[in-house]
Amino acid sequence: MTTHSLPSVAIVTPAYNAGRFLLQAIESVQRQTLRNYEHIIINDGSTDNTLDVALSVDDMRITVRTISNNGVSFARNEGLRNCRAPYVLFLDADDILRPDALQHMVDVLEAHPQSPACFAQHIKIPEAGVDPSYEVQRPQRVLPQDKTLWHLLAKNIIVNGGALCIRTEAARAVGGFKTDLKLGEDWEFWCRLALLGDFIPIQNLVAVDYRQTSTGGNRQQRGSILKPNFTAVEAIYAIPDLALRFSSYDLSQQKRKAKIDSYWSSAKSELAHQNYWRFTGYLFAGLIMYPDSILQPKLIYRFLSGAFNGNRRVISKIAKK
Repeated sequence: MTTHSLPSVAIVTPAYNAGRFLLQAIESVQRQTLRNYEHIIINDGSTDNTLDVALSVDDMRITVRTISNNGVSFARNEGLRNCRAPYVLFLDADDILRPDALQHMVDVLEAHPQSPACFAQHIKIPEAGVDPSYEVQRPQRVLPQDKTLWHLLAKNIIVNGGALCIRTEAARAVGGFKTDLKLGEDWEFWCRLALLGDFIPIQNLVAVDYRQTSTGGNRQQRGSILKPNFTAVEAIYAIPDLALRFSSYDLSQQKRKAKIDSYWSSAKSELAHQNYWRFTGYLFAGLIMYPDSILQPKLIYRFLSGAFNGNRRVISKIAKK
């Protein structure tokens, strides 16, 4: 890449006390088959060795900026402001980008100039990473081909920002991430982005390995069993332009689905982290608070299959004892 050429795509990585995993994220970007990129790392006021790790990599495509600690949304917006590329992907500091992700995504956006974004599959991996004994399950979910916004209103169908490549001008046009949201800020941002048009799905591409950490911000912010945190859902349904697209009845139905899905996602997370008592509490409370869950067979299937796949290795180990 010459000093006069623009990168094809930007990767923005917010990093707060991410020294343990940041190098793996950086190296996953360096392994990309698409070589013409810029990687913007925003050190969000870290107090560990995050800055040292970021600066230790000798690569002219990497830009490291340090800001005071203002949260992940502020850091992502700072990265977005500094992008030079026409496309941007937000990769968290503890996740791993698959080698062909950027090339496939850029190709798709080049072929669909009217779409604000494209998205692919993700795979969840344990906190320690993947070793040869760990059976990684390929995603079986079908990405929606159209009506992106409608699907997002009922469920976070993207889950991880590393599986989404966005036109930089579109991300800026909708104002970036809401800095006052501490949970689901990406989901709310994607809903505003989907108001611009459908995202192009890349069904057979696994773009990112999503690390499941026990101290992740999402788990800490989810609220309690009886008082789940639906701040993100409320923020999504406060988006003014939704009322211009859908009836109040349709919005109320999708909002109920979003709360149900968010609740059971929290339950499944507890099971995945082997917090069986909390999972049991979610199960009994959920059947009382959300009895209409049983009227959603797709939700039940995703819940059971996800719980089974996520705990297959644990069950196998118990059976061998």
